[in-house]
Amino acid sequence: MRDHGSIGWICTGGVVFGLAALLLVWLSSDVSLLDDDWGHVRLCEEGPGSILTTSWTGLAGAGGYYRPVVALTLYGTFLLAEYDPLPHHVVNVLIHCFCGILVYLLARRLLNGALAAWTALFLFFALPVHVDTIFWIVGRTDSVCALFYLSALLLFLAYRERPSPGLLASAGLCSLLAFLSKEMALSLPVVLLILFRHDRTVRSAAARRALVCCATAMGIYLCARWIVLGGILSGIPDRNLTPLGLGLDVLKSGAKMGMTDFRLFGAVLLAATAVVFWLSGRPREVLRDTLYLGGMTLASLVPVLGRIHRWYLYLPSVFFCIAVANVWAAWQPDRRAVLGCRNLLLAMFIGYYGLVLAREGWFWREASVLSENVLNSLAPLAKENRGSLYVLNVPSALSPPGSLGEIPLYAFGLSNALAVRTGVETPVVAVNHCWLTDPGGIETEIARLGPTHWRIDIRNGGYFSAHGQADARLLYGANGRHLRPGVIRKPWGESRFHGPGQAEIVLETGPHDRVVILDRSGIRKLHARNERR
Repeated sequence: MRDHGSIGWICTGGVVFGLAALLLVWLSSDVSLLDDDWGHVRLCEEGPGSILTTSWTGLAGAGGYYRPVVALTLYGTFLLAEYDPLPHHVVNVLIHCFCGILVYLLARRLLNGALAAWTALFLFFALPVHVDTIFWIVGRTDSVCALFYLSALLLFLAYRERPSPGLLASAGLCSLLAFLSKEMALSLPVVLLILFRHDRTVRSAAARRALVCCATAMGIYLCARWIVLGGILSGIPDRNLTPLGLGLDVLKSGAKMGMTDFRLFGAVLLAATAVVFWLSGRPREVLRDTLYLGGMTLASLVPVLGRIHRWYLYLPSVFFCIAVANVWAAWQPDRRAVLGCRNLLLAMFIGYYGLVLAREGWFWREASVLSENVLNSLAPLAKENRGSLYVLNVPSALSPPGSLGEIPLYAFGLSNALAVRTGVETPVVAVNHCWLTDPGGIETEIARLGPTHWRIDIRNGGYFSAHGQADARLLYGANGRHLRPGVIRKPWGESRFHGPGQAEIVLETGPHDRVVILDRSGIRKLHARNERR
């Protein structure tokens, strides 16, 4: 058997890994700031003091999330580049690379043989489900959390083997940084306990001290969260935690972690892995390792069960990839031809994932072109700095045909984006949102029903959507998928939705207010009766 940990393999793997990282840097080089990026990078202008005492949503003491470590990484890049997106994206890619290296190191510590570690590294690095974490600047919440989470696990394992105060303090610090990065890290004590059970060292004094250290770090985090947010559970959304719902979430997560544009491709990967395990003779040690890794995957999912999104799967996919890699590496057929087929099939899986990830990066570049076109069209109107700017058909997200899912545009970030781009704090009213399916924009028919009353029919390229919990409950109900007829009333007027592609807008505008609409890839101005021209 070849030694996959030899210098030659390390050099070859390092070159491939480096080229893949350069590809991600190139793809992200033309991705702009999108949606939440504007507000979070803008918060950096207020300095570290505000970052440490403000929730992730930017509302001090008003709920939300407490993630100061991630905010400080944004602040560090902001000091170098301010609103230039390229350095922010380079940092995102570097963090993803470091996480991949930690996956390799963890797999080497847990499993026998370097082949499984190399497989876990490249599988984790290429998973398309990580697209948001790589190409969305604020998506680094998950990768930064994983960076410190995995560092803590490796340091605790090293401490268990060679107890020293320095290792224990370093592991505790990394644990605290993980907790202060994202709530996903709350699974760390459980995963650490499973690791010690896997190594049969849970009863050792070193293991007990490590668990106490990890729990202490979590206690410090919870105290800080309570002080800043006004409560330990502040900002945590309501979730429907029924047994059936939890079970379905676990199944969906397993399928999503390996998904591509073919939504069930994760199930295909798992099925192929099960076949490989059967062909390998079902070794007991591999089964044991896989069950423990499955337990770690499930434990790391617990903080987000009931509210699964793609980006939440970044950390659980670490243990998922190590488990899959362990099974494939355990199959060592005697015949060279069969071994070659195994290697080819595994390379095809990882290569396919890499191609899909690269294509998703290209979609993010297209979304950025659309985002910049909208921003550049609105900026001159925002600079007028008189009255309010009412924007109809604010592009919420883009889902190009064949894409993995939505790419954020301006769900909540339009006001911040215009303020940054123009330097003027113009009141911006996002009257209604639309979800785009075409990078070219949407095509609508607009009929004037009154001085400030319009009917909008979307003919192609998108459909109406809603943002804000109250609006979403009104228009989507319990289904949460298809917009239904309803009326959203605001102080400035109301939006009457008759269906996914038809709405009426009634506004109460002032003499200096401007009303514009996104239509046919551009911004059109709608004149109101009481507007001064």
